Amino acid sequence: MADFLRRFFEALELRNEPADLAPAPELSGAERRRRPIGEPILSFRDVHLSFDRPVLRGVSFDLGPGSTKIILGGSGSGKTTILRLMLGLLKPDSGSISVLGTDVADLSEDEIRPVRLRVGMVFQEGALFDSLTVGQNVGYRLREDGELSEDEIEERVREMLGFVGLSEHFDKMPSQLSGGQRRRVAVARALAPEPRIMLYDEPTTGLDPITATAITDLIVKVRDLDGVTSILVTHQLRDAFNVARTFMWKKDGEFVPSVVEDLSTLEGTDFLMLREGHVQFEGSAFELQSSTDPYIREFLS
Repeated sequence: MADFLRRFFEALELRNEPADLAPAPELSGAERRRRPIGEPILSFRDVHLSFDRPVLRGVSFDLGPGSTKIILGGSGSGKTTILRLMLGLLKPDSGSISVLGTDVADLSEDEIRPVRLRVGMVFQEGALFDSLTVGQNVGYRLREDGELSEDEIEERVREMLGFVGLSEHFDKMPSQLSGGQRRRVAVARALAPEPRIMLYDEPTTGLDPITATAITDLIVKVRDLDGVTSILVTHQLRDAFNVARTFMWKKDGEFVPSVVEDLSTLEGTDFLMLREGHVQFEGSAFELQSSTDPYIREFLS
């Protein structure tokens, strides 16, 4: 995993300044959840991919700015493959993949780097570098990019560790952290370069329910307070619905989560379910829960 991570971050190295991005509007969590979706920030169109067997078979979907797509499916259904295709780590056999207005399906490593710089990735189980401190892990990509001074990097790292509630762990090693703390450090590392899109690959796997809820609250916090577009890949239904039905807002300097009980009122977070490489379902949490499709009913049970 460490070698894969280094290759991933090395692929992000770019010495040119990325294009200026407009700041996210100052909206409350509730307003962010209910604003119009707008033009897609991510689009898959009839994407096919096979290895020794078909992995994706004609997958199509859109994701609007500031919204969240939760991808469900059994093992081997193609969930993580979608994330790797977005990053250009895999190439589709056919179809188009547009990320932030750029078709990444046929780009070279050099051509796709500006896109990757705008995407944050949280790997399964955190995947921190064991030989680096927490602060060094969070600042790793910033140092690879080479755009900030050491003082600026430390300021940004401490800001991100504060955001995920781990300010006091700056000098600790990953081995000194709990599983949930390591996942939060991974989120801070992904957020440090201020990405436009966040990708979460099974971020709550192996965590107890209380710790998993802390991670899903953090995902909601990133979405609602920073307006970051996100994709969550998970097979944990409890955590998926926690993300869908929770929104975060700030009151008197404190982050406050609120839970929406009526699923029919939720906006801004949709589900996509894969089955053997096909899109079996795409729609809202309410539509998913109300579906009479036998496969979906069995999956939800």
